Amino acid sequence: MVSFFPKSQSHGLLAVLWIAMSPFLSAVYAQDLIFDEELRDGDLPEGWFQNEIDFQTAAEGYARFEELNSTLTTPVFDGSAYQVIDVIFDVAKWGSGGDGPITVEYSLNGGGIWETAGDSPIPDNADYLPALVKVPFTSDNMQVRFTRPNSPSRKRLRDVIIQEGVYIIDFEGPGETKGSYAEATVTLSGLDWSLDNVLIGTLANDFKNGNRSVRFLGQDGTNMTLIQDKPGGIGSISFQYRRFGSDGT
Repeated sequence: MVSFFPKSQSHGLLAVLWIAMSPFLSAVYAQDLIFDEELRDGDLPEGWFQNEIDFQTAAEGYARFEELNSTLTTPVFDGSAYQVIDVIFDVAKWGSGGDGPITVEYSLNGGGIWETAGDSPIPDNADYLPALVKVPFTSDNMQVRFTRPNSPSRKRLRDVIIQEGVYIIDFEGPGETKGSYAEATVTLSGLDWSLDNVLIGTLANDFKNGNRSVRFLGQDGTNMTLIQDKPGGIGSISFQYRRFGSDGT
């Protein structure tokens, strides 16, 4: 269980919360690496699957997505220990045609059903853009694949890292709203939290790293408590905190 209890009687603001699994609860946190494939040597990585992918060594190497139905798919792996998985890669445009992204998809049942995790930034030339897409659900029989269904032009992909993701709450997700101090359960980044004498604020005096933050009322009983188990445990916790407006300390 994780709880936040303000000790002052003034309002407090929590803008961003990071929770990461760490075996020693130290200040240094290393995420578990699942796959690290540069895709620069001209070959399909061992155990991976491809459809309409051309592996090149020119221009420092890359995997080129030749068709709209091109796919590059990881082996099946066990991701059940993680709440979130980060998919990191570089993407660039190849040749002419309309601009579009690389799309990251995931399957929780060994490739039976695929869901979209998100899109890369959209490159409009041969310069590589860094991309980070978070896979929000995990299982013990999952795969990740790269596709280009929404990219008229061919795409170059390289330097793929798939790793344990950091569980981040930024209060910006769909449905992450709470306009009153009354106790209620709110789902934040996929996990349930109890917010008691806490609301999700959007006022000018609410310190924010985006559009929202949580505001603590600042009286006995005020708390924000994780009420659902987080896969992989809790580990180290970091957050941003400030007082509300000109309230006292």
